[in-house]
Amino acid sequence: MSDIKKVHQRGDLVTEPRHAASVVRSIWYEASSSEDRELFRKRIAERISSPVFLTYSVVSDDEKIVDNIEAHLHGLVEIKRYAFHRSVKKIENAVLEAVQVYGYYHPQIKITLDDPQDLQNPLVHVEVKCGDPVIIENLDVDYGIDDEVLEEIRQKEKADKVLSGEVFNHVNYENFKSDVLSTLLSRGYIKAKIAVNEVYIYKEENRADIKIAISPGKRHRISSITYSGFEESHNEARKLNHIKEGDFYDTQRIAELSQDLYQSGYFQMADVNIDDKTDSDDSVPMTINLARRPNTILDVGIGFSTDEGPRFQFTEKNPWINDYGHNFNSTGKISAKNTFVRGNYVIPRENPINDFYQISPRYEHKDNNDTLYDSFVISGHYITRIHGAWDKDIFLEYGYDDFVQGDNKGWSSLLMPGVTLSRTHIQKSADPAWGYRVSATVKASLEEIISRERIIYTDVVLKALMSPTVDSRLLLRFEQGAIFFGSMNIIPPRLRFFSGGDNTIRGYGFEQIAPKDSTGRLQGGRFMTVGSAELQLPVMESMRLATFVDMGLVTNDYAKDRDIKVGTGLGIRYISPVGPIRLDLGVGIKEKHIPVRIHFGIGPGL
Repeated sequence: MSDIKKVHQRGDLVTEPRHAASVVRSIWYEASSSEDRELFRKRIAERISSPVFLTYSVVSDDEKIVDNIEAHLHGLVEIKRYAFHRSVKKIENAVLEAVQVYGYYHPQIKITLDDPQDLQNPLVHVEVKCGDPVIIENLDVDYGIDDEVLEEIRQKEKADKVLSGEVFNHVNYENFKSDVLSTLLSRGYIKAKIAVNEVYIYKEENRADIKIAISPGKRHRISSITYSGFEESHNEARKLNHIKEGDFYDTQRIAELSQDLYQSGYFQMADVNIDDKTDSDDSVPMTINLARRPNTILDVGIGFSTDEGPRFQFTEKNPWINDYGHNFNSTGKISAKNTFVRGNYVIPRENPINDFYQISPRYEHKDNNDTLYDSFVISGHYITRIHGAWDKDIFLEYGYDDFVQGDNKGWSSLLMPGVTLSRTHIQKSADPAWGYRVSATVKASLEEIISRERIIYTDVVLKALMSPTVDSRLLLRFEQGAIFFGSMNIIPPRLRFFSGGDNTIRGYGFEQIAPKDSTGRLQGGRFMTVGSAELQLPVMESMRLATFVDMGLVTNDYAKDRDIKVGTGLGIRYISPVGPIRLDLGVGIKEKHIPVRIHFGIGPGL
């Protein structure tokens, strides 16, 4: 017993009051048949002087439960290595609780130390064979709600997999109850609650019965709508508000109203408030608080590009000109080679955002390589997005151009009515996974009125974004442009087709692809066909590697010109809060002197 007394004398190394006694007893039983007293003393010293906490390695035939098992094990009070044998049941119970969450009530659990003889090795192996899960046999749900909302709830049953024949999963079940209450609240059942919530697990039969009863209360309606602040705007705010007194309370419609009010540009503040604390059993009042934006909003910027040199940019907005909601905005870019200034005077009709008239004067000066021109254009538009699925821009424009393009010097005067139809459908996300955009423009000059010649201009753009896998992206793009009739001496450069650059054929300079005249200078073309395919693959969090192929042709005669340009290369896509940031290294192939270009952009590319 003298050896044991020595252990007690090392009290400064004991971390718990009964630590030494329990360690000695456990080792005594382990070594009682051993004649190696030196090993006995060594084991006592190791356990008392440097207690080691258990760590865990988990494997299972169902990988989705591993993280939950690890979370439960890490949630245990730290277990010291010497106490492993006494804690096996505690570990087993933690594992059992973790797997039952996923509907496994008869798992086979094996818990072993990596090396039982190594007192400093804390690694515990946990092997779990799940066995057969509990299946939902009977689902008895009493909602007591309108059929319109009931169909939405049925979709939640499918999404959360709370259906007869599905595995009973506690996480899915809790999500389902939360989704049901959230949906009911958003659709006007403000006082809804779960009155009955019963789950019967028959472990031996691996089945579960669920009984839920909802006490929805009455579905609330909007009792009144009050506007406050910025009185002059109330009429335009009413145009944006599709919610009427007596309509059912609906949080999605309320959120859309708030978004539309801000999107109109009229308001510095547009708060839509619902008094859902009302004592009424079936109605709630709605108040819309409005504050006017400043009379003039001006943004300016100074930059530099290798193509243009120093440049100055500005945008200016007058969001509220009169009590009819008229507004004006302008934008401009000024540099030594390119100057562009445009204004838009907007007159709202039925909807200030989606249905309005617009008068747009613009001036452009361009001096870039083989192009020199001054262009004055004024156009009147009727733009509507509220009739049918397509956005429509019906316009009449007059343009005067004085230009030199290559060896072609001329002027043009064109009055052109036209229409642009477009449709965009894209996932609302900083990193959209799907979407498409279709745009088609047709305009024709009126030869008998002001115009020097008859010209018909067409341009069609198709873009699609899809995800072959969750984290990959495939972007496809196609554009076809054509100009019919009119001589090249009359067609102004702003209508002619050029290609090259980050939005057409990468690897070539901006607008450096076009037919050339006899002196070798760019002439511009009547026809353009451009296509592109880009695949983005994840390489790390928030970043993808892109590989692309662009090809196209700008020509005056498809039969005589087969000089198809091809650009290819690699790029990086960084998924930022403002959208994907694109950096590409493009190479033009099939050329004697292969061009290489770096391209930069922001946005999903649609």
